[in-house]
Amino acid sequence: MKLLSTKIVSKKFKDLLIKNNYQIEEKSFIKILPFKSKSNISILENIIFTSKNAVKIILRNSIIKNNLANKNIYCVGKSTAELVKKNNLNLIKSEDNSKNLSKFILANFKNSKNSFTYFSGKKRIRELENNLKKNNINIIVHEVYDTLLTPKKINDLYDGVIFYSPSAVKSFFKGNNSLNNTHGFCIGNTTAKELYNYSNRFSVAKSNSEENMLESINKYFK
Repeated sequence: MKLLSTKIVSKKFKDLLIKNNYQIEEKSFIKILPFKSKSNISILENIIFTSKNAVKIILRNSIIKNNLANKNIYCVGKSTAELVKKNNLNLIKSEDNSKNLSKFILANFKNSKNSFTYFSGKKRIRELENNLKKNNINIIVHEVYDTLLTPKKINDLYDGVIFYSPSAVKSFFKGNNSLNNTHGFCIGNTTAKELYNYSNRFSVAKSNSEENMLESINKYFK
C-alpha cells in the first residue's frame, strides 16, 4: 500500500510504516512561520500549549524558557507532551484535544483565581479559550506563529492520505479537487471535521499519537 503524508513524519513513525509493509511519501502542505519573539510577555502560573510547534518556538527563547521552569504546563497531544517532558518542564495534564483539556481545566479551576498563559498559533480553534473566558477563568493568549498553506497538485495515485491538521486538509484541497478514490486518515476529530467538508471517506485515530494513527491505517487495510 502506498501512502502520502501531508507533513514530514518522524523517523520512528516512518520505520513503523515500512515495517508494516507500507510505502510512504512525505510532502509538507503547510509551513510554520514563527512571529518575532518577545521576552517581556506575561507568563502566568499556568501554561497551555495545544501544539508542538508552539513549544518548539517558545523554547528557542532562553529568557521565556527559563521563566517556564516552575510553571504548571497543560497541553494537547502526545507529541506535545513528550516535548514538554523532554525539556524537563512540569507537565500537569495532557489531553487528546482542546475540548477535553478545557473540560479538565473547568472541572479543576472553576471559581478559582488561577490564571493561564496560552501560547498558540494564529489559526487555532478558539474553543478552549472561549470556554475558559465564559467561565471567568483568566487566560492571556500569545500568538507565536502563523500557519501558511502550501498547496501541491498530486498526480500520483495513493491508497491513503494522512492528515495531521485542519490547515493541511485545506491546503491539500486547494491543489486537488478530491481524494480520487483514496482513503483519508486523520490524527484527530478536529482534523476529521475539516476533512468532512470535502469527503466522507476517512478514518480517525483513537488519539493524537503516531501509534494510534498506525492502528487506524492497519485497521482499514488489513
